[in-house]
Amino acid sequence: MAITTTGEFMEGLAGDSGSERWDGRTTFVLVHGAHGNAAAWSSLLQELALLGHRALAVDLPGHGIDACFPLSYQSPQDLAVFNAQSSPLAAVTLEDNVAHVESMVRRVAKFGPVVLAGTSGGGATISGVGNTVPGLLSHMVYISAWCCVELPSVAAYLATLGHHDVAESMVNWRAADPQLLEVLKAGLMADATDEQFRVCLNTLEPADSAQVLAADSRVDAATWGRIPRTYIRLAQDRAIPIDLQDKMIAEADALTPDIASTSSRSIPAIWEYDCTATKSPISSTALSHRTRTDQGCLSRPAAVRVSHRLAIETSPPSSPPERKRLELAMCVRSASSDGHRQ
Repeated sequence: MAITTTGEFMEGLAGDSGSERWDGRTTFVLVHGAHGNAAAWSSLLQELALLGHRALAVDLPGHGIDACFPLSYQSPQDLAVFNAQSSPLAAVTLEDNVAHVESMVRRVAKFGPVVLAGTSGGGATISGVGNTVPGLLSHMVYISAWCCVELPSVAAYLATLGHHDVAESMVNWRAADPQLLEVLKAGLMADATDEQFRVCLNTLEPADSAQVLAADSRVDAATWGRIPRTYIRLAQDRAIPIDLQDKMIAEADALTPDIASTSSRSIPAIWEYDCTATKSPISSTALSHRTRTDQGCLSRPAAVRVSHRLAIETSPPSSPPERKRLELAMCVRSASSDGHRQ
């Protein structure tokens, strides 16, 4: 009996004619950050679907259903064994992540334009995809994500904040120490209830790859620089402080100073919603519509007004691995051909 994979089965249902498959609808491809998975986008996936849009949240290699949860991580935990383990994802490279997302982009690009979005550590991966297949992307969105321009890697930018050796060891998200939980909640999900925060912790994965953060992930002006892009700033973010977000935005704008004068294409416009700046994959999407931003690619800080609902003034003693909270819903429509980019 012949074995048919799910992908082959679905391809068969869709038919093989490329011209018949194209429907012109945009697909949003969403890439999570370190220690995360596709579940980080659950609220946004729900909102996009309710608004009639098509979206795909990607599990990076070694994440999601392929994540590693060692027996020592279960209850009762064997912390001596757990802490002695190196990350099982240590061999995963940025190139692996980029190739995986690129393969997803290639598949959905057969149907229509692709908007590629990444948050936190996922920024390095989407930058790599933009470097390699700019012709397949209609728009890129960085949601308080790493966008390496002048410094070579995420690790290099983290070093400017005093953080070193990130992701080289396993992280015990199931710790019960009250002081540690307080620090984690302040960094990950400060405006949530304790119950919501514990749900958040149980979506995080203990392993990630230090290689991904240390790899050269600088953007290429000749390829990535051709793609319309948006950077959504989270003003109270503790893993990527707002000053560092603004630094990366300024570096990217300096790398491609002529992007505003290039010919415009029909690209999505971003409609602004109230968004918070702490970090977690879960939250309500009952958000109030604020004000529409300009059409087209808006990479400047002024392009997105960020709600300051949190009053976080100081950082905790140590910052947990990057993780974004998206209490954000984006209503996207096609922009007119005379929309401008910045």
